[in-house]
Amino acid sequence: MQELLLGPLLTRWGPLGLAYVKQNPWQVFAVAVVTLLLLHMLFSNKKSGTGDFPELGGIGGGDGDGGGD
Repeated sequence: MQELLLGPLLTRWGPLGLAYVKQNPWQVFAVAVVTLLLLHMLFSNKKSGTGDFPELGGIGGGDGDGGGD
């Protein structure tokens, strides 16, 4: 029944993936966080207007004089 719903690929590799997640939960979490941050950086619509790549959405987005406002 599982093979009909999920397909043979998932039933073959699913248990191996779950075992890896159980053995290395922090590594899997770190990969997920880094992936989300990279996707956010690449596809964010916020532009600081400096033309620099990558646009970091407010980090260091001043005019470069070192002043506050």
